[in-house]
Amino acid sequence: MDRDVREMHAIILKCCVNICFAIENKEILDLLMTKVFAMIPDELTKNWLKLHQYLWFLCEVTRSGRAQLTYMIENKLISKLIDFYLENDSPLING
Repeated sequence: MDRDVREMHAIILKCCVNICFAIENKEILDLLMTKVFAMIPDELTKNWLKLHQYLWFLCEVTRSGRAQLTYMIENKLISKLIDFYLENDSPLING
């Protein structure tokens, strides 16, 4: 049941983020996504079982449109995920 609830939250959040893109509300979008991106190093390390829902959410938002893809690139999502997966071997730790 807990997994179902997390999945529904991800769907709702995806809709909210995509609405922010549609109405071009960058202030709320940045507020939401800053909190989502902040989860990468800390929360995901503690909650490996929830990693699937988190990555599904990011993937779905990114695939939703060109503006979403551009936003993810500009906010260095790829670098953040690579850094997360490489952990201590990440070149971002040293520089």
